[in-house]
Amino acid sequence: MIKARHTYTGHLVASLYSGYKLDQAFQSVNLSVEPADSQLPVLLVANHFCWWDGFIQYRLNRQYYQCTFHVMMLEEQLKKYPVLNRCGAFSVQKNSRDILNSLNYSTEILQDKKPAPFISSGKNRKPPHTSYLF
Repeated sequence: MIKARHTYTGHLVASLYSGYKLDQAFQSVNLSVEPADSQLPVLLVANHFCWWDGFIQYRLNRQYYQCTFHVMMLEEQLKKYPVLNRCGAFSVQKNSRDILNSLNYSTEILQDKKPAPFISSGKNRKPPHTSYLF
């Protein structure tokens, strides 16, 4: 299991890149409900429907929660894109007992009241040029 290694540079790159890409693709990204109490742990569970998932969750965290960001992703993908580790990504291995280590790490994060979005498995691909409403 690869744990998240937050760095200033990693978050700067993630913030600038995701902000630029989201602003190009969407008019706005907003929650349609009131954000949860920031004193409580936040667990965002998303169906991995497109390439934008992580960017959207990163933006929502910065806009509404301002907490240290964490996201669980497949270890093979994290190894392909190691920069994501520097902005909060940690790994999980499918069909492995190592999943228990990832879940224990997630529990530690939540006990520290840090957002830990989980994206369910799916193909990681660029979306078609369509609009999304959240």
